[in-house]
Amino acid sequence: MLMMERSQRDPSRERRWMLLARVSGAILVAGVICYALLFFYVNRTLPRDQVYGDPALVDSRLALRGAAEKILVICVDVGLIGDILLLWNLVRAGAANWLKRVLSCYVIQFAGVSAVLLLFMVIDKEWAKDYRYWIMQIGLYMLVLAVVAAATFAWTRIRHKR
Repeated sequence: MLMMERSQRDPSRERRWMLLARVSGAILVAGVICYALLFFYVNRTLPRDQVYGDPALVDSRLALRGAAEKILVICVDVGLIGDILLLWNLVRAGAANWLKRVLSCYVIQFAGVSAVLLLFMVIDKEWAKDYRYWIMQIGLYMLVLAVVAAATFAWTRIRHKR
């Protein structure tokens, strides 16, 4: 599909893609909240040193931790797919100032994720490394997407100058 001329852009379409990015970002943050709450609950109700001798409690602890991580992974994937779709469609539509909008979406999402996980890192100091891991993992996804967005922006600017 050819890129639309600036006069042919459909602003309602751009708004729909921005809404998709907000929804996928909200799913990402909601998944992080669910993960943090469930992980914190497991660490408080089934501490590692207290369940050591009971195989049933160990299985319960591992199952709940696994569920927390699966919820988070699914929500991170949804957020990542939404961010990629936003980037792709704003570039394809030739939206004006799309880089600023895309990067602001990424920053807002990462700020929400970091705020939740940093709060739980402070509360649950024994397991802070697990929360920090997800901050770094999601931050890496956002950084890669930001670099791709910036490179794409530069490429489209160079291509349109010719």
